[in-house]
Amino acid sequence: MDGLKALRALFASLVAAPLLILVVLVIVMDDLGAPSPSEALAAVAAAAAGLVGSRWADRRPLPAGADDAGVAAAYRTSFFLSFALAEAGLLITFVLSFLVGGVWPYLIGLAAFLLAMALLAPTDRNLARRQEELMHAGSTVDLKDALRTSTSA
Repeated sequence: MDGLKALRALFASLVAAPLLILVVLVIVMDDLGAPSPSEALAAVAAAAAGLVGSRWADRRPLPAGADDAGVAAAYRTSFFLSFALAEAGLLITFVLSFLVGGVWPYLIGLAAFLLAMALLAPTDRNLARRQEELMHAGSTVDLKDALRTSTSA
């Protein structure tokens, strides 16, 4: 399997896991719960922080002077950092769900997480955007080819 296919397969599993966690939460907690204003603010703040952090990590420039392996490694680093920051907000809302006894904080976090992941997905469109950034910085590396030939995803 080439590196790009591996990254896309990994992406699918990273998105699926929180959905499965939601199923477990719904089974464990049979109540959505009614949020207080401070609880709602905490959930929204955690979700927003995860989304903003994820976008920041995804906007990090790729090294224009690097070879194929260097660009692929930098892309993967940005990808996993972006994922980790998006998931951090989700994990905080997961804990909040248990603290308040309702599923609703996790639903808020899940919505922000899924948005962050949709913006991060290694789709042709997102890779073309990153390729254009590389070209404007003066790089001749083809990002898709670099990801395909790299095997450490």
